[in-house]
Amino acid sequence: MKCYGWAGIFSIRPDPPDFDPLEPLIRIERARLAEALLESLQQEGPADIEAARENEIEALVAAHPHGEKELMDCESVLAELRRRTL
Repeated sequence: MKCYGWAGIFSIRPDPPDFDPLEPLIRIERARLAEALLESLQQEGPADIEAARENEIEALVAAHPHGEKELMDCESVLAELRRRTL
């Protein structure tokens, strides 16, 4: 997608259907990029973020039986996300 702007007026035009932003990269560069992305998914996050996530999950699970927090099923969560992004 390309953005064009002039004097505060902007226009966004979709790229052509055959547009490939990775085309200029040679095959080996694309492979290295893919490998780096996959490795980044396998790495653990910083310890403080992981600990905060675990604490939040434990608090939600503990609060649910007492009616303090309402849990939502996956379909409801996805529907809410779709509603917010449209």
